Amino acid sequence: MVKHGNKALGIYNGLRREIFSGVFKPGQHLSEKLLSERFHASRPSIREVLGKLASEGFITHEVNRGAIVSKLSIFDLEIIYDILIRCESYAAMLLANSHNLHVIKKLKSFCERMDDRRVQSDYPAWAKNNDRFHEIIFSSCGSTILGELIQNIRLRIHPFRIIDAGLEKSIYNSEHKEILEAIRSGNARSAERLMAAHIETAKKNRIQHFLHYNELLSKQNE
Repeated sequence: MVKHGNKALGIYNGLRREIFSGVFKPGQHLSEKLLSERFHASRPSIREVLGKLASEGFITHEVNRGAIVSKLSIFDLEIIYDILIRCESYAAMLLANSHNLHVIKKLKSFCERMDDRRVQSDYPAWAKNNDRFHEIIFSSCGSTILGELIQNIRLRIHPFRIIDAGLEKSIYNSEHKEILEAIRSGNARSAERLMAAHIETAKKNRIQHFLHYNELLSKQNE
């Protein structure tokens, strides 16, 4: 596990950021030796970081190749979202039944932040707030097991975010407000239905961008 405050954490954040930004492309080999030289770190530290990234789905270990940046798979993407549709909608239903005013206040705050024009024009900032909106719901639903399951599954979305910058944020923001209102009013079934529809929207948009991204890659490789 990468511990906070140590050198491995800085390497982990830097390497993950470069995977997000496309510095390291899907299928690209990550040499322990070269990474060790680049980050001025020991091979064990690099191995620790690669292990953490592998557990989150950012890299894959292949026979005779070692660590490579995970290839983007539309099948995996569909599976991830189908799981989230079921789990996060359930979490939203549980939260609506709890009538937790403190959590509702926090969700409202994040809705307001995502509506800010400066945040909407800064995709990383908007995505961070979007993540927190969802995290508040599943971490406050009353089930530690469900919350941890969703957290682990959502990590699998991150490798796909190199193709996310063009997403229509206003649609997501509007759906967040509808989910918040259902939770605030204690309408559990509505919260469940709206969250399922919201994640279905995200699934369709991300698949669309994924297909467009692959098309561009194919043209570049012709």
